[in-house]
Amino acid sequence: MAEQYNFKDEKGWHFPAWAALLISIMANLPVIDMVFHRVKEVGAESHVQVRHLPEFAFPGLLVQLLITFLFGYLLMRYLRNHQWNSEINKGFQWTVLWVVSGQFAIFFIMMSALILFTIHEVSWIISSVATRGLLVLISSVFLTNYMKIQSNREKIFHENEALKESNLQNQIEVLRNQLNPHFFFNTLNTLSYLISQDQAKSQLYLNKLSYVLRSSIELQQSDLILLTEEIKLAEAYFHLLSIRFGGNVMLDIHADDAGHYKVPPMTLQMLIENAIKHNVISTGQPLRIEIALDKENKSLTISNNLQPKVDARGAGIGLKNLDERFRMLAGRSPEIFSKDGKFTVVMPLIPAG
Repeated sequence: MAEQYNFKDEKGWHFPAWAALLISIMANLPVIDMVFHRVKEVGAESHVQVRHLPEFAFPGLLVQLLITFLFGYLLMRYLRNHQWNSEINKGFQWTVLWVVSGQFAIFFIMMSALILFTIHEVSWIISSVATRGLLVLISSVFLTNYMKIQSNREKIFHENEALKESNLQNQIEVLRNQLNPHFFFNTLNTLSYLISQDQAKSQLYLNKLSYVLRSSIELQQSDLILLTEEIKLAEAYFHLLSIRFGGNVMLDIHADDAGHYKVPPMTLQMLIENAIKHNVISTGQPLRIEIALDKENKSLTISNNLQPKVDARGAGIGLKNLDERFRMLAGRSPEIFSKDGKFTVVMPLIPAG
């Protein structure tokens, strides 16, 4: 299951403050306009007896701006710290709704009481205050969602950076397995033997070796590749192993419609190498590796008969790296288990498009 984002804000107050100030000014623009027109009219007609101060005089306007600002600021901070989704219980949602309604009610009462001293038209007060309150509420919800989107983008950016680091670690692991002296010693010895015995096979072996080394570097530049490309690389890599071990190693692949799915690069090669590294291989104990595509569950199963070496050692970097990459790219980890004399890895597949 994908991770739920935690949007709680412990320290960020700058954006809500500036946003609340902007909302306060925009919500009260008609009032600001009326203040300046009213003051201008009173100044132009100073000889007229004024019964009371204009209801939109500057002190009253400043108080209205302050109340609107506080309503918007507190509302955005509360909504930002109490975002809900479909998995949060109904009790929590009702609590949020009650708190937001309470804040709106306080705003409405304070603004109405302020204006009531100078205007006695209750219907006008209700319409004016309610309109401004709803404008602040809608703007706050919109800006809160905007902040949430920005936060999610930042989180995705950090996850992508972590994925790049994970891919780099995997690339180093693959290259270390391929380019170590033992690997070259075996491959070059095999190539030397084939050149003297079978030039056609030696040319094929050299082509496969070149393809494996080149592809292992090129494919690492992508986070995901088509399963068909991954299988093609695995078959080329297994060809080298089959020449080295003869009929003592067998690979069976059943993967129709592989072009409809994607996987992180080098996963199959790493698992094949893992099976070779940790199991006894001999004429009396041949190793069989099976790869099967399950279209119904959108998964790929890689298994081998379990005949572990006594002195087999490993840092466990490959399987750990595999788990991290699938968890980040597919949202779930591969299943790894040993059962009925078999070691099995079930990898989730990612649709190609």
